Formats: sequence, C-alpha cells, structure tokens
Amino acid sequence: MFLVDTSSSIGINNFDIQKNFICEILKDVDIAPGRSRISMVQYAQDPSVVFGFDQYYSYESVRRGVMRLSYTGGATMLSKALAFAGGIMYHEQNLKKTTKRHQFLPTPKHDRLQVLCLVSDGYSDDSADKESVNLHDRLHVKIFAVVTRSFNKDKLVPITRFDGSVFTVHQRESVAIWLWRQQRIWAEHYSAFIEKEKKRAERSARR
Repeated sequence: MFLVDTSSSIGINNFDIQKNFICEILKDVDIAPGRSRISMVQYAQDPSVVFGFDQYYSYESVRRGVMRLSYTGGATMLSKALAFAGGIMYHEQNLKKTTKRHQFLPTPKHDRLQVLCLVSDGYSDDSADKESVNLHDRLHVKIFAVVTRSFNKDKLVPITRFDGSVFTVHQRESVAIWLWRQQRIWAEHYSAFIEKEKKRAERSARR
C-alpha cells in the first residue's frame, strides 16, 4: 500500500515528483493476480482510498491510477491516515477466516508480506506513535518511507523504525533492494511456520 501525503506541507511541485517516483518503484514490483497487489490511500486532513487492492492487476493500470492522484493541500493528520491504512490491512489479513488461530505468532494469519510505503515529509499535526506501533507489532506490516526534500526525522524514523527504511526519490535501486530483502525474510519465516504446522499436524494424527 502507498500512503501518500497530499497536504500543504508537501507542495505541488514535490507532489508531482512523488507520483513519478511511485511509478518508478512499481516497475520493480510483480503486479498480477496471485502475485503483488497494490492499493493507494491519500491523506491530508482526512484519508481516502484512491484505489483498492482488487482494482488494478497490471503495472500500466496501476500507473494510470497513480497519475490520476490529485493534490489537495490542507492540514496533515498522519495518525488518522495510519489508522485508516491499518484498518484496510487488517481487513485484508482476515478475508479468509480460519477455524483455528495459528499458534506460532508473530506470523499473521495471512500468507503474504504486507508493505506500507509512506510518501511524506514526516510532518504531522497529530501524533502517530500509537498507530505506527499497531502496524508494526500487531499487524506485522513492513514500513518504509519516501521523502522528496528535508523531512522531520524525529517523527518519520520512529514510524519506519530504521534510518535505512527512509529513502529519497533518487534511490530507486535502494528501494528495490529493500523490498527484495523484506520478501526474502518473509518467505523464509513463512516457510518455517508452514513446516512447524505440518509437524504439529503429524504429531496430532499419531495420537
């Protein structure tokens, strides 16, 4: 998911730069049914869905959706936006209800890596601490940020949790490497989880 700041603190020129860089990032993502799905939320005073996860299934269709994103201006309510994004992520995780809760947490019930790209300067008129903790610790969403100019490091880095998860619009290759690493770590973790589940089922069957 891309969570894009369209408030007055960004400015129209940086806003256009943001959209173009998002399209560059997407060139390195395998967008297709059964593969990676993309959603976009914009926020200023209030968040709103630009397009959902099940709306576009190719790079070109997603690119067109991104380029239709409009600049709004206004206040910057980042906490509200993160809560809104978290609600969508939670819904995605629970689309397929299971009869038994997985016991090997922190692996979530869903079987796909969830990534949130925060496109922002980090400035906010509210505190995002609680919502960022929810995304990391409860939903296990991986977060990175894209900035176009000077940014509020004190507010942005706690949301991503690492300096190395904040990128400028000139670091497309670094973003691609970060995404690849997150996918690899997730795949290894999920494979280990599946193996544990199989062994647990085998032990139960022998009883």
